[in-house]
Amino acid sequence: MTEIPQKQVTIGKIPAILWGEPAEKLYIYVHGLCGCKEEAESFSSIVCPRGWQVLSLDLPGHGERKHDTDGFVP
Repeated sequence: MTEIPQKQVTIGKIPAILWGEPAEKLYIYVHGLCGCKEEAESFSSIVCPRGWQVLSLDLPGHGERKHDTDGFVP
């Protein structure tokens, strides 16, 4: 798997990762149940070389936000 550049960012108080080189097109990656923002790595390795960036974030109760009291029911 090709190494994709990644930048740790915070949106408000939400930890996120911006994958790939700067681009005009962006996917927002939403992980599944019990997932985390790092799961976007495989997806990013496919789309970033094709001119996209990917933004992945931890939903409440997941990843770095595992202990957040904010609820989220999709």
